Amino acid sequence: MKAIRSNKKGFGIHSPFVYRLVTRVLFVDAEFYDFEEIEKLQMNKEEKEQLKLLFRLLNFFQPEKVLYFEKFPGNVLEILKKAAYSAGFLWIEQNQNQLKEFFSENSFSVFNEDQFNKMTVFPEKQSVWFIKKKNNSTKTGHFFQPLPESERGKITIELENAGIVIFDDKFPAQDYVIK
Repeated sequence: MKAIRSNKKGFGIHSPFVYRLVTRVLFVDAEFYDFEEIEKLQMNKEEKEQLKLLFRLLNFFQPEKVLYFEKFPGNVLEILKKAAYSAGFLWIEQNQNQLKEFFSENSFSVFNEDQFNKMTVFPEKQSVWFIKKKNNSTKTGHFFQPLPESERGKITIELENAGIVIFDDKFPAQDYVIK
């Protein structure tokens, strides 16, 4: 895997899809309609920023299913449901058989770094994964090592406090580290 370093403006990104994702979703300055509600939550600033990013990603992809492996605190789940209004949200325990059963087109999964590193099952169909990194995690280059080394359509985007993996056969394999 070769990581391409970019910045918030998308310099160095040649994929039109990833360029749009970076400039219109990941680093957009616009306030979304529920960000005021997020600001009222009792979370630290980093958790709020991560929640806003997850909200924007769900809003962009509009998945059919959202799989999550940690229960969200308070009314966070209700806020996220507004971003992906037609999605079914499924909380599942870390169980490989459940993962195989629930992965389907347009699934969007929320993991934390430890859960992701323990994964042995990866989807065969289109899906998007959002991986929350531990606070102050700086494992650039090691974070996505559990992914299969195949050239099957896989885009990985490593951010400072999160990772995004897009499985879709219409894309060539691409890896980005965005600082």
